[in-house]
Amino acid sequence: MTLGEFFEWTSGHPTFLILYFLLVPFIALLAGWFSKNEGHLSPWKQLYSVLIYMVFLPGIFAVTLSIIFSCSKGGRYSILTWSHRYYR
Repeated sequence: MTLGEFFEWTSGHPTFLILYFLLVPFIALLAGWFSKNEGHLSPWKQLYSVLIYMVFLPGIFAVTLSIIFSCSKGGRYSILTWSHRYYR
């Protein structure tokens, strides 16, 4: 599956994205309630690290794609002109 196919699939099925991004804060809320001031212990630390990665990886991916797409639309600072100017 290419990125284009993935974006088409997600635009056709937005329910999965909505559930994903609603489920992450809900799990964090439940973990906060159930940990009862034991969040610094091993199983809770691992759960919190997984939750952080579940949020940050799509965010970093979105920022990266935004930069790439904004530079590749023939803007003033295109990636090709930047690399051509500085790596020549």
